[in-house]
Formats: sequence, C-alpha cells, structure tokens
Amino acid sequence: MEKYIVVIISVIMITLFGCTVKPTPIHDQEKQILLSQELENWKIFRLTGNTELQYQSFTIRGNAIISKVEDKFRFDIINPGLFGLGGGVLMAFYVDENNIQTRMFGSSSIETHNLDSAQGQMIKFISQNIFNSIYEQRDRVINTLEAEYEGFQILFTPNMKISKISNEKQNIGIDFVYDRQNVLSELKLTTPITRNFVIHIDKIDYENVVVTPLK
Repeated sequence: MEKYIVVIISVIMITLFGCTVKPTPIHDQEKQILLSQELENWKIFRLTGNTELQYQSFTIRGNAIISKVEDKFRFDIINPGLFGLGGGVLMAFYVDENNIQTRMFGSSSIETHNLDSAQGQMIKFISQNIFNSIYEQRDRVINTLEAEYEGFQILFTPNMKISKISNEKQNIGIDFVYDRQNVLSELKLTTPITRNFVIHIDKIDYENVVVTPLK
C-alpha cells in the first residue's frame, strides 16, 4: 500500500511541476513575423460591436461600426432602435488624407475640419503613417515592447499585439483589451470630449471593407 501511495504522490508532483513550467520564449524572428501580422491586420478591417460613452451630459449606447482602408477611416454609432431594428446614426466620424467629417450627437449636420485642427491631431493614432513608423522601429518594439510616433506612445504585449496607443499631453488614447484566447475583446478610448468610452467587440472582418464619406 505504501508503495502505491508513493507512486500516486510522485505522479501528482510531476503533474504539478509540469504545469508550472514556463512557456517557451518567443524568439526575435518569430516576434518580427507576429509584429508584421499585427500591423497588417490594422491596415484594412471592419469592426462591429456595441458601445457606451458619456458625451457632455448624455450617456450614449448603440451599435458601433469601425472601418478602415489604408488612410480612410470611419466610425459610426448607430441607435439599435426598437427590437434592434435600427434607428439611425447617433454619431459619425470620417477621415481621409484630405479632411475630417463629423456628425455629433444630437445634430443632423455634417461638419468638415482640416487635418491641422484639434480633430486632426486626434486621428493621428489611426493613420497609416503610425503603423509604417512602428514597423521601422521593429527592433525597438521587439526589445522593449514600445514605440513612439509624433508624441504618441505605442505599447505591445509579449505576443506583439498592440496593447495601448496614447498621447498624454493631448489626453488621447486607446487601450486594447484581449480575452484569454488572446483575441481582441474591447477597446477603451480616451478623448478630451468623452468619458467612459468603451467598445465591446463582436466581430472583426478583414475582407471586402468599404469606407465612404458621410452624407
């Protein structure tokens, strides 16, 4: 009996110690491949989910759609309406290489801004230039898990996924939250005009993405 007890204890100990073995580290070459894949994913995508934010004295809840094709970017918050049948656009934001369009909450009018405006400064963290700059800094990213671009700090996870983009001076930022399977599940945004801005992600598509100006 004692012999069997010793064997059982030995098996348990081996199992426990086996579970605590550290994962195999990712080598630099693998990290470079993962980083390239991550940056490629942010060139063209369509993200859908739902969002909640506070804007002035309003709390806004709705369906969120974010689309990007190279330097064209659009973000819509849509009123889900009765029984989820849709009730129109609550807020919309469009950017291309020439101008910015906004439709703010409570307004049906579309405003146009130039890229040198305060709104233009806010969208630098979604432009293609920032991702090109990150790739040029790939050695730094692999070694330190961070990069910089015109006042923005970009942080990464050990798996080379973007974890945060921020500019503290302008109070602009976006946190990337991943689930246990390392799949992007939430975006937490910081802007000078909103509070508690969270987007819960349902789906991300990378094909057949079209981005059009506001109308």
